[in-house]
Amino acid sequence: MNGKLLTEDAGQILIESGAFKMLTFYSESYDTLLFRDFDPGAKKEVLGKKGSACRFCLRSKPEVKFSADAHVIPAFVGNKVLFTRYECNECNARFSEFEDDLAKMTMGDRALAQVPKRKGFASLKPQGKKSSFERGQKGVIIKQYLDEGIFTLDSENSQLVTTYETQPFRSLGAYKALAKAAFTLLPDGELANFQELRLWLNEKDVVTRKVYANKGHWCFHTFVPGPSPFPNPIVALMRRKQNIEAPYLLFFLAFGNWTYQIFVPCPEMDRVMEGKALQIVRYPHLYMLQPWLAKGRVQQAEIYMDAAERKSESRTLRMRYDSIQDGSRTEASEI
Repeated sequence: MNGKLLTEDAGQILIESGAFKMLTFYSESYDTLLFRDFDPGAKKEVLGKKGSACRFCLRSKPEVKFSADAHVIPAFVGNKVLFTRYECNECNARFSEFEDDLAKMTMGDRALAQVPKRKGFASLKPQGKKSSFERGQKGVIIKQYLDEGIFTLDSENSQLVTTYETQPFRSLGAYKALAKAAFTLLPDGELANFQELRLWLNEKDVVTRKVYANKGHWCFHTFVPGPSPFPNPIVALMRRKQNIEAPYLLFFLAFGNWTYQIFVPCPEMDRVMEGKALQIVRYPHLYMLQPWLAKGRVQQAEIYMDAAERKSESRTLRMRYDSIQDGSRTEASEI
């Protein structure tokens, strides 16, 4: 593995050479609008002023109410500190349908990583099965029905293997949930550039007024092995600098073992690049910059989130264990 030294005021940092090129690209091509760690111990913060109009439907009191507990990013990824007054109750209820798609898409991932949600922790309850993986007061509880075969032991590799079907979800709905979070975090001065996105977010389904065609809702996705390498959610919002041929706005979300990166739909600002070769670069997080900090190989993938119909997906997750002893706890890390 090749490394490169990055000099800072405090000294030198060793960074993987390929990720260093990614970091250089973003430093030269994008401005950071936001980079935030959602520490659950931090003071609660609410974006927006009381009495403001909903930034999604543009309506105000008394036409709509603003009493819902609106999270900037979903509570089920660990957000307990950042809320918003930007969305009315009706918009909040509509967005919950898209966030439900994202929750079901990531349910197993969040359960095995023990990601906290609004109350307690995420649990895995496979579609049509009684077996489950959940965290109780005394630790993780695995309920296995012998005829279902959800959980098996790979003794040769010291792994607990979980094979299951997700609950049905729309990947385009999950993408819409990510785009909604990005829109919520936009500075006021950027809202006019994202009117096509706002109109799509106002629709109850995922197809009406869809901004991009199929294969346009793609996402860079990484998995970092080990016990919850991202213990608190992290979000980043980055805007393209002038005279750069790259997508206008990047949204990045990390929680548990997983990261998601999308370029937020913005025809207004990306139209000038039609027919041009774009520079599409992954946003490098800590475990790409310094992969030796991870407990194993960081896995990277590009996924298309275009499905408008709810469907289940087959998943296999593996957790490495050190040992198994009757009546005692074992330490395990997801791989």
